Amino acid sequence: MLLQMALGPSIARNTPLTATTIMEKEVLRLAWQLGRWIRPKDVTTNLGVDFRTARKWLHTLVERGCLSPIVRGADVRHYELKAGSFEHL
Repeated sequence: MLLQMALGPSIARNTPLTATTIMEKEVLRLAWQLGRWIRPKDVTTNLGVDFRTARKWLHTLVERGCLSPIVRGADVRHYELKAGSFEHL
């Protein structure tokens, strides 16, 4: 039943569930579990990927409208989870 719940939306849309999509969902789940903004360091620590991969996933989620960047000075160091983020994937 859990497998059907996880794969159901993908099958209904007729789009393949890729490893990238799964990892992006894991990033969103991590952001929700943290209950605060998320940093690339949080992704690297909890999901075991390097910094560039974590930053790439976070940028992709910003482009999809799931996260919003928090700008501090000239840099983006944190990302905030938007309401309804899981609906975008």
